[in-house]
Amino acid sequence: MEELLQNKLQKIITLTINDDRWDLTNETMFQIFGLTLSGFSFGVGRNLCFLDAEVIAKFTVSELTKLGAGKNYVEGLVASAFDTFENETKSYQSDIVGIGYFHFSSENLNDLKESIFSNSISIEQQSNLESNETNPRVKKSKKWWKFGK
Repeated sequence: MEELLQNKLQKIITLTINDDRWDLTNETMFQIFGLTLSGFSFGVGRNLCFLDAEVIAKFTVSELTKLGAGKNYVEGLVASAFDTFENETKSYQSDIVGIGYFHFSSENLNDLKESIFSNSISIEQQSNLESNETNPRVKKSKKWWKFGK
């Protein structure tokens, strides 16, 4: 059953990172991708593979760190996604995790991939509006994806 989870994760990961819009250095995009992937893997892992949450999290963390993100950063992101999902918190993060979960049985993952990019743009735009209103000189952090290596 773990092989099924691995294969389905690889399918959405490959589809997403081979898209010209993919940018590992874009923190918002990576967070949206990580939250979406966490929801997707939780749905596949629990509903199709009958795996424990710890096993599902391990696979999710492994796949995200293979992309080059720091292990500590990814572990925190995945733990937060699972916690948000299990505790039914109302936030944009829980909505993003829910989108991934909703697609667990989908064979065509193009809609899920598109949601990653469209949600990244929406959240960046909202974040930019809020940042410009409070501090127009906000600078982006550098090399966030290296944290925890």
